[in-house]
Amino acid sequence: MDAQNINDKTPLIFSARYNDSPEIINTLLDFGADPTIQDRDGMMALDYAEENPDLVETEAYDRLLEETEAAKN
Repeated sequence: MDAQNINDKTPLIFSARYNDSPEIINTLLDFGADPTIQDRDGMMALDYAEENPDLVETEAYDRLLEETEAAKN
């Protein structure tokens, strides 16, 4: 679930950055994707989701935010 490519991007990071379907974020989180993994640029999925207009202000974004904060504590 948390496999990383050569730039350390995970499926959750790719989905947060390029995805236009919030359901994919929820599915990845349901299956245990770690929202705190950073890529080589030091960015997490939440950082990319904040820049994705298809995700901001969705329930999936809110869940990603909550799970990222919970995992940090």
